[in-house]
Amino acid sequence: MVKKLTILLAPLEAVGSVNPCIGLAEVLLSRGHRIVFAVNQSFAGKLSPFGFIEEILNDETGKLPAENSAKSLLASGLLEDLTPEESMKMMCKTPIFADLIDKMRAIEPKLKAIIAKYNPDVYIISDFAASPTIIHSNKPWIRISASQPLSGIKDDRTPPGWSANVDLMKRLVSILSISQHKIIVSKGVLGDTYELADNMWGEKSVPQTKVLPLVDVVITHGGNNSVTETFSCGKPMIVMPLFGDQYDNAQRVMEKGFGIRLNPHTVSEQELLDSIEKLLNDKELKHKLSVASKRIQNSDSIQKAAEIIENLV
Repeated sequence: MVKKLTILLAPLEAVGSVNPCIGLAEVLLSRGHRIVFAVNQSFAGKLSPFGFIEEILNDETGKLPAENSAKSLLASGLLEDLTPEESMKMMCKTPIFADLIDKMRAIEPKLKAIIAKYNPDVYIISDFAASPTIIHSNKPWIRISASQPLSGIKDDRTPPGWSANVDLMKRLVSILSISQHKIIVSKGVLGDTYELADNMWGEKSVPQTKVLPLVDVVITHGGNNSVTETFSCGKPMIVMPLFGDQYDNAQRVMEKGFGIRLNPHTVSEQELLDSIEKLLNDKELKHKLSVASKRIQNSDSIQKAAEIIENLV
């Protein structure tokens, strides 16, 4: 019989880091474990409906999930029209990571108090760095990567590891407004600052895993979560990378024949619209994606991950 555990999850203040934790936590909860999330105030009320315990690390109110992260990215210049090499060099110089470490230092006392309150058996981290309290504890901890795994490997043999650009979104909305197809748009945290066309519907955030099975083509920036979820649903992709591991994800999707890579800053109206039609009419690709989707959905990998976590204790 598996021992019932208390598991503390401490993800980065970003939707892309919190969401994969939710899927894993749901499985762990279903196996009888107590799940505690230590999260930013912007996620308050978002996790308790799943049956998780929420503990808030700071007192920022009135902000959407990951609003700080989105605004920092926009201010950094990383979402501008840069080559992958230029983007990587800028990312190494940007203060974003230093700011994240400063925030971690500021919330460390609160995290210590949460740990003392629940005495977790296992920690799960989804962040660029980890709390000293966690990594120097006498309990096992696991880091899960919400970015493409190569982003955590520093090796000359691997590619470099490392949506809030409103003007860019306006440009893409303008192009897609003349499409004959209906478009669902996840507008992002700054979604109130621009309007959608008549052939579109969208919100600041949409339930992506519920929407994906309903669509025929996915246009994405190429984040690891979106690419993985799109593969799982067997949908063709147009990938428009902006920064980080998205360049490598986009290139791999294109080279493996699962979709098309385009530059979101320079793509022409005709190029984008033709790419949509090409993917919609590619019957061979649909079969290839169907095979990949079935393999992923039948892998039972998330249950295996839960077993690995249980066996650590």
